[in-house]
Formats: sequence, structure tokens, C-alpha cells
Amino acid sequence: MESKEVAVLEKKVMPLIEAANSYHIGTKDDMTDATVLLSKLGTYYDSVVTAREKVTKPLNAALAAARDMFNPIEKPAKAAIDGLRSRISEYQTAEMRRVKEAEAKLAERVKEGKGNLTLETATRKAAELDKPDASINTESGSLKFRTSQKLLVTDEALVPREFLVVDERLLLAALKEGRKVPGAELEDVQIPVNSR
Repeated sequence: MESKEVAVLEKKVMPLIEAANSYHIGTKDDMTDATVLLSKLGTYYDSVVTAREKVTKPLNAALAAARDMFNPIEKPAKAAIDGLRSRISEYQTAEMRRVKEAEAKLAERVKEGKGNLTLETATRKAAELDKPDASINTESGSLKFRTSQKLLVTDEALVPREFLVVDERLLLAALKEGRKVPGAELEDVQIPVNSR
């Protein structure tokens, strides 16, 4: 469709749009007039949709053909990337959890008495823990992690009734607001961010 045809159509439709936007219905006669206006506007709307589809249908068909051409490669590649990201995330999250648990055990032992640790010794031992890399750089790309919080229901029986059937979206929002909710907690999950 030529831009001149669009301009002609627009010139006819715009006054009807303006009239419809400001039209007040207070009587039966107004209802009749509104019906006429609606019918005219609907007819022009159908013309606009038909004209648009005359342009977009061939484009959409070409787009669908391009998708069909690349889907046999794109879909399995995306699934492989997602699977690998998931396994990287699981490993990094487990390693971060391991370090956090080791640090907590050291912190529990900071007190006076035999078999316990001084603050300095606990700090030194925490610094010596084997920690996962925060980023990985290779010739083909790099990887770093950002922390994302994921809901982890630790004991559904302890979750207050207001959250049952556990509304994970509501529960997650409450936890993120800082509310203490028995039976649930936020878990930090490491999300890989890849750049090339």
C-alpha cells in the first residue's frame, strides 16, 4: 500500500476516531447515533487491518520461512546453552554454599576455651578456604556470576497458612521485603553471565 493511500485512509478515519473518543451517550437517540458511528468506524478499521495485512502477510511468511530454516540448529543450540548454564549454575551455587557452611562452622568455633578458635585464627582459616572463581576468562570468552535470589521452601508444614497453597510469588516477595517466614528462606543462586 502506498503512503498516499494510507494518508487518504487516515484522513477519513481520524475524524471518526475523534468523534468516538468524545461521544457521550445519554439517550436512546444517542445510542442510535453511536451505533452508526461505531459501524462506520468499524468499517474503516477493517479497511486499515486489510491494508496492513496486505503489507505484513508476505513479510510474516518470509519471517516464518527464515525461522523454519534456522530452527533445526537454533533450538538444539539454545537447549544445549540452557542446559550448560544450568549445570554451571548448580556447580557454582553448590560451591558457594560449601564455602558459606565452612565459614559458619569456623564462626561457631570463635570463643574462649580449649578446642575453640581465636578470631584471628578463624579469619585466617576462612581466607585459606578453597573458594570458587568469581570469573573465568578464556580465549573464546569469559564467564562471571551475578547473584539471584530463588525461593527455597525448606519445610512446607512450617509455612504460615496465609501462604498456602504455597504462593511462591507472594512468599518470595515477602522474603525479599525482609519478612521472616518460618519454613522458607531465600537462596542465593549463581547465574552465569557470558560475554564474547
